[in-house]
Amino acid sequence: FNQWAFNKGDAFEIFLRPCQQPAYFEFHLTPFNQLLQLRFPSAEKFRAMTKVPGWDDECLVYEPRLESRATIAAEENRWEVVAAIPFSFVVEEGKVEDGSRWLFSFSRYDHTRSLSEPTLSSSSPHDLCSFHRQEEWGTLTFREN
Repeated sequence: FNQWAFNKGDAFEIFLRPCQQPAYFEFHLTPFNQLLQLRFPSAEKFRAMTKVPGWDDECLVYEPRLESRATIAAEENRWEVVAAIPFSFVVEEGKVEDGSRWLFSFSRYDHTRSLSEPTLSSSSPHDLCSFHRQEEWGTLTFREN
């Protein structure tokens, strides 16, 4: 739990930020059910950080909040993950109601191939190779049924 796995193997990354708050969250999930949970006070604070180990004290979320399960389909050369993230964990200001908007990005950091550099992919059309560029994230809009 909360170990850096993205530079050692394959990791699926979830980025979420309710638009009404500056804080956002990053979750890493691996094929072996490892979980990393991070909370950044703001995009500006993230940009001011100089190295990953510096995130430990301030940004790690020490209590497991995300529920997930990964399964490996080795014969098909793939893996799948299911995750459940409580709204109450991500929303720090206000609540989720009809019309609430969140920024999101789903990304993959695959360091398992025999390449010198990892394969990076994302649901966001990043101009630069940085998953934290929120100006390129998608928008979720919540609607009541």
